[in-house]
Amino acid sequence: MGSLISKLRSVAIRFLLIPSLFPVRLLRLIFHFLRPILSGFVDIPQYKIKANFIDWTGMTFFYILDVFGIPEFYEILNELINWNIRDYNQQESKLIQQYFGKEVNEYSLRINTSNRVARFLKIAYVSFRQINFHGNIRDDIFIHELVHIWQFEKFGSIYIYFAWKAQLSDEGYDYGGIEELRLAANTGKKLYHFNFEQQAEIIQHYYLLNSKHSNRVATHSMVVYDRMKQGMEDLA
Repeated sequence: MGSLISKLRSVAIRFLLIPSLFPVRLLRLIFHFLRPILSGFVDIPQYKIKANFIDWTGMTFFYILDVFGIPEFYEILNELINWNIRDYNQQESKLIQQYFGKEVNEYSLRINTSNRVARFLKIAYVSFRQINFHGNIRDDIFIHELVHIWQFEKFGSIYIYFAWKAQLSDEGYDYGGIEELRLAANTGKKLYHFNFEQQAEIIQHYYLLNSKHSNRVATHSMVVYDRMKQGMEDLA
């Protein structure tokens, strides 16, 4: 019964999100079409990304999906046909509050613990506001996937395009470790200067370091990671 109630609540939340998010999504699309006219394909301030026509086209597709509420309709359909989806548990809620606070809307977050794609590919992944995996998930991987939900809530469905682009890049998930991160922080770079997979990796490593720091080196490293994590609030 509890599962049915949480499922109905999730569906209701998504029906409410469609009209409430429509204005901001429409504005994103309008500004997206105006940007090449006003400034050409240059840096996109919100994402610190060098834009080109391919990027612009990819972003257009996902902006249009958002305007028509496709993420929410997908999630509603998923709820109706899949009984493996649940709310977050107490431990997961603790992680959300500790590392994301109000940056992630935990009331709309859902968990799929028996995802077939995740089982086949042996991965965890995010579909909009849902974390998908099979069986169990490590806390640090959970944090990594939460970053992608944060990206979706901040930027919309284009997180899919830029996460995919990051995976295909030479850098991939590798942000260079603590030394590169320290150099980036000292030169004024923030979390959003890194690609979308590097962002998730940085916060994942922040969690690992924070949960295990017991020596001086780790404590000094925490200062750098703390500065990077503040970049999440910069985009609030």
